[in-house]
Amino acid sequence: MNRLLGVGLPLAMLVTGGLWTQYQEINQPGLIPSMPAVVENIAAADITTAVHKTPEAETVNAAAETPSSLLRFASVNGISLTDDLKTIVELKGEPISTIQHEIIQSSVTYLFKDCEINVVDGVVQSVAVSAAAGNVDIDGISFPIDKLKERLGMPFFVSEDGIVYKKGNMAFKIFMDPHDSHIISVSYFHAAMQ
Repeated sequence: MNRLLGVGLPLAMLVTGGLWTQYQEINQPGLIPSMPAVVENIAAADITTAVHKTPEAETVNAAAETPSSLLRFASVNGISLTDDLKTIVELKGEPISTIQHEIIQSSVTYLFKDCEINVVDGVVQSVAVSAAAGNVDIDGISFPIDKLKERLGMPFFVSEDGIVYKKGNMAFKIFMDPHDSHIISVSYFHAAMQ
């Protein structure tokens, strides 16, 4: 009986409590909501923000679940940090050009029309998108770069050169001009690199 309580009670707490969602995300990636559900939630958040015009309502909406919390940061412009060079070429085609790092010979940056992908020893290290691109695709959802700060909501932290969003081992940084705070570029990378 005690053994059943030792297993059953924590399981019951997981199923009925708020820990179940965290357990699903960490241990059961297949149980994470589908992308259409995420898109609907982001669209709903945008509609809610657009409908309420008072500053008080906007503060309440910002404090609620923000769009960045709905994103998995699994890919940027179609590229995941787990992709290899073969997958990149299959998804993007041949690069416009490449840049070999002067000191780290195994580091090559591949330039495409919509992004730059840095690969070290065959592994994607980062994906960078210039503000000149106009849009950035995060998890299959297109965001206007000039509206990213408003659309993604509260960042994980703010640094001297931008703001960072983090989900698990993935980080997404918006680089901003320190003088006028306009967006220069965005970068997607392993959180351990920050």
